[in-house]
Amino acid sequence: MQYRRKVTPLVVATMLASLYAACGTNGSDPIAPAIRNTPLGPDTSSAVIPDKVSLTGRVLALSVHRANQDTLQFTGVARSKVRLVRNILVDGEARQVLVAQLTTSSTGDFAANGIPGGYYAVYAEPPADAGLTKSYALLAALKSPVQVTVYVSKR
Repeated sequence: MQYRRKVTPLVVATMLASLYAACGTNGSDPIAPAIRNTPLGPDTSSAVIPDKVSLTGRVLALSVHRANQDTLQFTGVARSKVRLVRNILVDGEARQVLVAQLTTSSTGDFAANGIPGGYYAVYAEPPADAGLTKSYALLAALKSPVQVTVYVSKR
């Protein structure tokens, strides 16, 4: 018998976030030791995921400067709309729940305090007049404080 499951962007994002968090890098990842505690993968029980976390982040635009020997530069993107979307299971089905909508400061920074711990997709939408693409980052908010950077580029 063959089983099929509809693969949605949410399922892919959740799988990628779990894979990233579970892999770590030789113990240098501060999140990985907290979630690599079962032989089958991350334990997402309430004992591991905190009730509340504080999150800070930045939306950065990537640009290439040919005059400086092809160097890359990252600049904060002001007035970007940021959505924090928590990935959860409801009756065995993956769901995304909007937790917060924020706007970045003049330096591209944003912050959210007291959000539920868990796995997130952080979506960034720069202002239309900036000529930049929308983007997202995946985040495992398993201890506080949490930092995230969302990189956008020119269209």
